Amino acid sequence: MDRLDDAMLICDALSAHAPAYAEDSHVAFAVAAHRQGAELRVSELSDQGARKLVRDAVVPGFGNVLERMTDELRIESSLEGAREELVLAMRFA
Repeated sequence: MDRLDDAMLICDALSAHAPAYAEDSHVAFAVAAHRQGAELRVSELSDQGARKLVRDAVVPGFGNVLERMTDELRIESSLEGAREELVLAMRFA
């Protein structure tokens, strides 16, 4: 149940900030779940958009939601080259 609360905070932060760093404010999300956890990909982000999104996901008195609530955070280049994907992984165990 704790991880569900974490996922909700992550989604709130992404909803608030991701459109500002995407082409035409369009963001794509993909979720892959498995026994050990889940991985969320945020794609269609502009060049440097993923880094800026992570930077802006700060809640006063709490810190960076994306960094604190995920077990792994990485930025990958998309297949198109000029875009980025933010990959957030959460483990269940």
